[in-house]
This record gives sequence, C-alpha cells and structure tokens, in this order.
Amino acid sequence: MAPNSVDASHYLHGSTDQRKAFAKELVTYFQIDGFVKIRNHGIPSESIAKWFQGESFNVGPLQDTQNPNLWLSEETLPSFRQQCEATYVMFQQTADMLLEAIELGLDAPVGSLTSRVAPDPSELRLNHYPSVPKRELCGDAIRRIWPHTDFGIITLLFQDSEGGLEFEDREHPGTYTPVTSDDQADCIVNVSDILQRWTNGILKAGLHRVSVPHHLQGLETSDDVLLRDRYSIAFFQRPGEDKSAGPIQTFVTEAQPACYDEITALEHLQRRNQLVY
Repeated sequence: MAPNSVDASHYLHGSTDQRKAFAKELVTYFQIDGFVKIRNHGIPSESIAKWFQGESFNVGPLQDTQNPNLWLSEETLPSFRQQCEATYVMFQQTADMLLEAIELGLDAPVGSLTSRVAPDPSELRLNHYPSVPKRELCGDAIRRIWPHTDFGIITLLFQDSEGGLEFEDREHPGTYTPVTSDDQADCIVNVSDILQRWTNGILKAGLHRVSVPHHLQGLETSDDVLLRDRYSIAFFQRPGEDKSAGPIQTFVTEAQPACYDEITALEHLQRRNQLVY
C-alpha cells in the first residue's frame, strides 16, 4: 500500500538503536517518494475522526498577536476553539518530533533543522471538499486540487475514506499513485519546499494532487456518479519568517554546491505566492 509506512513508536518509545533505525528508514522513504505513512504517532484516533464533518477552517499560530485567529463565539459553537487549539498543539508536537527524526536520519547536527522553526507560524487546516459530479473532474478544467508542492517544511495529513489524494510516481513523471490506507488514524507526511531547500535537494518536495478517487477512475464507472464529500485535516509546519530558507551548510559540498539562493522563509513564501496567484 502506498506510500511506504513506518512505525513511530520505535522513535517515541524505543532504544537509541531503534530511534536511529526509524530515522534512517523515514529519510530513505522520503527520498523515494517524498511521502511516508506514519503509524503509532501518538495522536489519538478520536481526535482525528471528529473533524471529518462540518466546513473548512484555518487555525494559525496560537500566540500570534499581529494576525490573531478569528473564532466563532462560544455560544455559536461550544468548545470549538478549545478543541481546535488542542488539536493544533498535538499536530505541532508530532511535526516537531518528525523533524527531529529527519535531522537524526540525515546525520545532521542537532538543532540544524529544528532551530529554524521558532517562532512557529505553522497552520492547521480543516478541509471540506463538497460533493461533485465525476464528469466535472474528468476534463482539463477542474480538479479538487491541482498538482502542487507545499510551501513549508513538512505537511501532516489525515483523510477520510473517500480517497482522491495522489502523489507523483518519480520513476514515471506525470503519473500519479493513490494514497491508500486501511486506517483513518494513519498520518500521511510529505516533504515540502523549505525542507528541500534546507537539505540542498537531498529530500525533494512531494508533488501531489486531489482527483477522482482511484476506484472510480475506470471506464466502467458512469460520469454521472456523484463523488461524495471529502474531508481531511492538515498541519503545515513552517519555519519562522525571518529564518533562512537557503541550504544548510551541512548539505553543501564541493561535489554538491548550493542549489538554492539565500533568502528568508518569508521571501520564499512571497515568491511562491506570486507564482501561484
């Protein structure tokens, strides 16, 4: 089942050797696909399933005073803010743990990656894709999400059972492999742009899209089929805006000179936004 999966309990509760083995496996799988499936990551399944309903909503840094989150009143949606903030913290802790493991798996100096996150501007996003006739997604004009890479460091994603998420097969560019899973508690993690830049291309961002679910793509399925609503929850780990988005010197050698220019994370975000929008 794609992508490759790893068991995070070996890192969270294992010996030094088990932690190292997990970190190496994680990095190896990221190098293959840019995507990895994480199991036993510590986020309770009930904390995920409750979000597979309702509408889309974004939650930014909890301590941001310049651009604070806008919340519905407690009377309108009781405990919504509390639950969102608790979920944000759980995702943030898991993302930090995985970045620490990536650092270990790359044999990078301690803190060379993790120190660039603070102050943490990461974003939690609740996604709702409304139902849509299959025929509307079969042409060249509309997709649930067009092929893209994410802007940040890594992305953590949980999805319902509807399907549709696909990542590019790097051995056959332009073709896509569906992300499959038997368990909605599986955490799908992908490398994003900043991590590619930091590692000087050792880890490459995973190109992905959301399209017609794989089991409905065959000719035997009528184009009049209505694709059901799809829900997912994503956490986009991002570096501090003033932190460097250039290659870390550990990954720059005479044989592999710097592939990317020295800019801040904010400048990288602005550059990518200009290209997209």
